[in-house]
Amino acid sequence: MPNLTYRKVIHHLQFIYDRMHNVHGESENLDYMLLFGEIIASIEANGGKMAKLKMAFADYAYTEGCSCCEDTEAHDEAADQIGELLGFDRYSDNSGWDFYKSSPMRAKRDEQRSKSE
Repeated sequence: MPNLTYRKVIHHLQFIYDRMHNVHGESENLDYMLLFGEIIASIEANGGKMAKLKMAFADYAYTEGCSCCEDTEAHDEAADQIGELLGFDRYSDNSGWDFYKSSPMRAKRDEQRSKSE
C-alpha cells in the first residue's frame, strides 16, 4: 500500500478529474462530475482541518511543560482549538474540554474499578 497523504490523494483525484474533462470532453455539469468535484473539495477541507489539528496538538504538547516553563494561556488556547476541531464536549462548568470522556483507557479503567467494588 502506498504512503498516501492528503496532498497526494487530492493531486491524483484532480488529475483524473481534469483528464476526464479536458482530454475526454466530459462536461463539468454531469452529475458524476459534479459529485467528483464535491469529493475533491471535501478532501481538501478535511486535509486543512487535519493540518490545523496537527499544529494545535503540537502547541498543546509544547506548552504543557512543568511549572517553571509551562505556558498555561497558550496551552488553554491550544486545548480550545483541539476541542473545537474534534467536537469534544465542554465540562458542564465550562472550565475546559472533556477529552477523557472519549478515552478507551478511561473506559477500561472505569470497568476495572467497577469490577473491584
